[in-house]
Amino acid sequence: MGAMQTGNTNKTNNLTGPLCVIASAVLFGLMPLMTRTAYDHGWNAFTASGARFLIGGLVLVVFLRIRPTGMEPLTKKDYLEIFKVSLFFFMTPVLLFSSYNYIGAGLATTIHFIYPVFVVAAERVFYRVPFTRRRLMCLALCLIGMLLIYTPGGEISLTGIVIAAASGLCFAMYIVIYEHSPVKARPALEIAQWFMLMASAEIFIITILLGKMEMSADPVGLVSILCLAVFAGALASVLFQVGIRMTDGVKASLLSTFEPLTGVVIGLICYREALTARSAAGMAAILLSSILLVLAGEKKG
Repeated sequence: MGAMQTGNTNKTNNLTGPLCVIASAVLFGLMPLMTRTAYDHGWNAFTASGARFLIGGLVLVVFLRIRPTGMEPLTKKDYLEIFKVSLFFFMTPVLLFSSYNYIGAGLATTIHFIYPVFVVAAERVFYRVPFTRRRLMCLALCLIGMLLIYTPGGEISLTGIVIAAASGLCFAMYIVIYEHSPVKARPALEIAQWFMLMASAEIFIITILLGKMEMSADPVGLVSILCLAVFAGALASVLFQVGIRMTDGVKASLLSTFEPLTGVVIGLICYREALTARSAAGMAAILLSSILLVLAGEKKG
């Protein structure tokens, strides 16, 4: 009986991490719906991103006031480590949104989501994490799925492609550095709080320097920003960090492809977009990749 309970517990533990990452990806996938509404009511990419991080961070501050972690305060070294990771965290949306000025959002998002390749490469180069056949197969399935989901069209700009790829590289470095950072041992709520607060400050500095400070008191826009901050900000970030702790950076990056998958579903439901055979095949490839990863039951390498 005890052996059976232990087996069930191990299966639950193996599933919890991937499910947290998938849940975070679905919440992140809701961002286009929320941001599109915010843009239509007086906000822009920079201010929406900054507000998302700021409000989301403050939500976590309040939560931690109510339910403190009980851990020792952060040291100066911890703050420096968090600041280092937050630079990649904040640069990701800035670069991705900037690439939209040169290429279509569909192509930019597709290029951004090659970041699992960067994660695999960085883990191998910097931390000597070995490849496995299953992971390489899942990586190939993810890339094929993303290419199938992308709908060709619009102008092609080398500048836009480079910027979109840079956004993917930044997110990959955020994943890899955080996974191997000593602050990962601290509560996810606490670390997510500081990532978001630091990222909001960094984004607003860039926003002011670029003269992009556009905000509105329109109620619909404010509700959209609040939902963006709480669901696609605070909750999604915490779930993603919990997921990384219980799986690893490579698996988390591959499972995160549920984010564009969610975008396709939102398009079908909210904007009556047609589901083509190509898109359906892409979704199937991403789902198959995720299923293979979860069934692997592996924690590292």
